Amino acid sequence: MIKRCAFIIISICLQIVGLSQNNQPVDLPKTNTIDSLKRELTKAENDSIRIFIMQRIGFYSVHLNVDSALQYYNAALLLASQRSYAWGETRLLASLSGVMVQQGKFPEALEFLFKALKIAEDNKITYDIARANRRLSYVYSALENFPKAIAYLLKALHVDEAAQDSGKTAIDHFGLADAYEKINKLDSATFHINIAFKQKNFIKDLMQDVYETDGNIQIKKKNYERASFNYKEGLNQAQINSDLVSSSQLCADISALDLKLNHKDSAIVYALKGFDYAKAVSFKKGILLNGNLLAELYESIQPSVALKYYKIAANAKDSLFGVSNIQAIQNLVSGEEAKQRELEDAAVAYRNKLKLYGLLTGLAGLLIIAFILSRNNRQKQKANVLLSQQKDALQTTLIELKATQAQLVQSEKMASLGELTAGIAHEIQNPLNFVNNFSEVNKELLLEMNDEIGKGNIEEVKSIARDVIENEEKINHH
Repeated sequence: MIKRCAFIIISICLQIVGLSQNNQPVDLPKTNTIDSLKRELTKAENDSIRIFIMQRIGFYSVHLNVDSALQYYNAALLLASQRSYAWGETRLLASLSGVMVQQGKFPEALEFLFKALKIAEDNKITYDIARANRRLSYVYSALENFPKAIAYLLKALHVDEAAQDSGKTAIDHFGLADAYEKINKLDSATFHINIAFKQKNFIKDLMQDVYETDGNIQIKKKNYERASFNYKEGLNQAQINSDLVSSSQLCADISALDLKLNHKDSAIVYALKGFDYAKAVSFKKGILLNGNLLAELYESIQPSVALKYYKIAANAKDSLFGVSNIQAIQNLVSGEEAKQRELEDAAVAYRNKLKLYGLLTGLAGLLIIAFILSRNNRQKQKANVLLSQQKDALQTTLIELKATQAQLVQSEKMASLGELTAGIAHEIQNPLNFVNNFSEVNKELLLEMNDEIGKGNIEEVKSIARDVIENEEKINHH
């Protein structure tokens, strides 16, 4: 996987087709040959398509002619920068980082990738955020800092899974398998490589590397026959894909396994092939691996040849891991880590400020609530006092009303009693008057009857007596 960090661009072909018109390519050519791409470049209708085609030409040229690849990558990057195409800049920077790793220029590779990641994050381009993280993992794998490589790959996997990008998640699983194999976590490595094999339709251009990683796992499990099959199948895939970088790496793997199994003739053949492939594309690590193998293989049969390859391998190693190179890498990584710490400190300070604002806002809210409650309490107390006064006034009024009512009732009773008394008196007075009147009449009749008796007028006396009797009956009746 390490030597492939420059070449994992296959997903661009799947993702960029059909992108929106905002400075991104559409209806792109699908041919896989450099000559066809060059013809399409002359007919490209806009800069977005030109950038993409030049990037693809660079991708295919990397396997055959590094100088040509750099020419197209740099031309595409310049055009993307002039047009302010963020997607183009971040992808070209990532592509250039792969060439730098191939040539052993790790500081330049890291610098390109840190720039690419920043542009992608600033513009929220999730595809390229994942891609930059993935490429950073490859560089750290090349530097044999596998824990950091795994950390970047897990970031990429998180973004790709969120985007439901099956092709990229397959690449992430393959990368994780490779990193876990390097730190001898074979269970984890097997888990991820099996996922990569299941998703092989998404990573056809990378299958040579998938086979190689599985071969490395099988070597550590002492499954040498299966390891040999995987290496040779991977070499076959690399030849089909014209991938000289992977071809060089796989030849070194096959040669090392043959040497382990004491098949020295075969080991020399594959190491020589791997060395030639590496020289053809300036693949420093391939030169180092195959050069060391040839030095060891020729040591007992041709010491002078062994010395030649030993010197070549030593130069390649110094180029890759020399003091100046490592120091430059450390300075660059330290600077980037310092930037990350500054960003993290700024984020922490911002979060703390938000918390402080939140606390102050909460406190202000509590004070406002307390003020409102206090005011409501005072108003309630005032209202209670007023209600108490009104209650007392109402009670006083009620007492007065009850007293007045009692007086009215008493007066009413007295008035009724007076009327009743007057009525009774009237009722009594009428019969008395009646009796008195008839008594006066009877008195007069008796006087008249007495006169008639003296005259001896008996009939008149009887008549008067009858009137007297009738009057008495009337009086009795009343």
